[in-house]
Formats: sequence, C-alpha cells, structure tokens
Amino acid sequence: GTRDIGSALTRMCMRHRGIETKLKQFSMTFADCLINPLQEQMEEWKRGVATLDKDHAKEYKRARNEIKKKSSDTLKLQKKAKKGVGL
Repeated sequence: GTRDIGSALTRMCMRHRGIETKLKQFSMTFADCLINPLQEQMEEWKRGVATLDKDHAKEYKRARNEIKKKSSDTLKLQKKAKKGVGL
C-alpha cells in the first residue's frame, strides 16, 4: 500500500513538474513575443500621441478663435440690421 501511494505521488509530482515547465515556457514566449515588443513600441507611441495632442490643441484653438470672430461679426451685423430697421 505504501509503495503504491509513493509511486502515485511520484507520478503526480512528475506531471506537475512537466506542467510547470510548460507554463514557464509559455510565459517566457508570451513575454518575448508580445510584451517586450509592445514595450519597445510604447515610447514611439507616446511621441506620436504627444504630437497628435499638440496638433489637436492648435487646431482647436484656431477653430475656437474663428468661431468667436464669426460670432462677434454676426452680433455686429445684427445690431446694424436692428438700427437700419428702426430708421
């Protein structure tokens, strides 16, 4: 009985070691093929995002200024039109 239990435990330990080895290989492959390349690209992506953010801020500021100018021009024209109607 004791030998059978011992041999069963030995087989189970050997299977667990095999599974552990496969998991280590999988995690290393995962890190080497996915995580490390993504980390290398991250700096380039950060620069690209910063550039896009700057361009967006410039365009937004320009568009906002155009809208303000058009709005003030519209108000001026409305005031002139009201004065013209009253005369």
